[in-house]
Amino acid sequence: MEDLKDIILGTNLIWEGNLEDSDDTEVKIYFKIVDLEYIDSVYKISVEIDKISASQNGYGYHINGFCNSGKDVISDREYLQMISGIISVIKDKFSQFGDINVVIKSLNCSDIPQDINEQKIHRRPIRNAVRDIVRVFKNNDNGVYYLPEFLGDDMVYSHPKMDIDYTVELELVSNVDMTEVYVDGNYYPKEEVLEITVTYNPDNKFELVSELIGELNELIAHEFTHMRQNFKGQINKTKEPSEPFKYYSQEHELEAQTKGFRRKSKITKTPFNDVVDKWFEKYKEFHKLNDDEMREIKQKIKSGKY
Repeated sequence: MEDLKDIILGTNLIWEGNLEDSDDTEVKIYFKIVDLEYIDSVYKISVEIDKISASQNGYGYHINGFCNSGKDVISDREYLQMISGIISVIKDKFSQFGDINVVIKSLNCSDIPQDINEQKIHRRPIRNAVRDIVRVFKNNDNGVYYLPEFLGDDMVYSHPKMDIDYTVELELVSNVDMTEVYVDGNYYPKEEVLEITVTYNPDNKFELVSELIGELNELIAHEFTHMRQNFKGQINKTKEPSEPFKYYSQEHELEAQTKGFRRKSKITKTPFNDVVDKWFEKYKEFHKLNDDEMREIKQKIKSGKY
């Protein structure tokens, strides 16, 4: 067994295939063998995925969604296709040595190519924040959590495009009267804190994960737009109007709304205008706009100016 271990340990392999039997969504999974054990007459081969790439631009968003949430975004069938593909490569290559059991150890999302319609330097901070918030949401209940420190990683996140270090203050609030998950947030430039509140029904918490991922992508893209605006000296959030219509009519707020809705549209594969309409309907209690005001703000966002 030691001789075999010396032969295959560290071997780099590739699986290529089409998910859901589509000819235009070719996916490549790059992986390597990181461990080998011999248990009960079966070789247990541990595999670590290095990266996943897609051949078509449109499909890239779907693959990147896999990093945010695992099987909560990618379908079970597609996930199994990916895993089955890896196993088939391993067995085809090493089956002559005997029975094999393959264990997929991890997915290194940071290595996934990000040159698909948006550059990596803009998308990675959003993806990292969504990933960590979803992780905390799945494993914890009511409370305030400071990220990334709570997860035992670094003390701060870094946004390489703006050379800014920041933290996320996440508050989870359960409410049994909720039927959907609601998110709210603010960016505080002086403290470099992204404050996010997630309100959810604990009775169907895990059924809300997919919805939460879309909501978080919209919110964080929105707040990162404010971060960029502040970095460039384009806004002064201390002097923003309190009256709802004036607040939402500000140029920097319209731009942030648009950026957030575009991000959610891409992640969820939902038409942009539908994303806009649903948000303003769902969050009526938050934005407090009357119907005429809401209609005017939506028209500005849908105009394509931002």
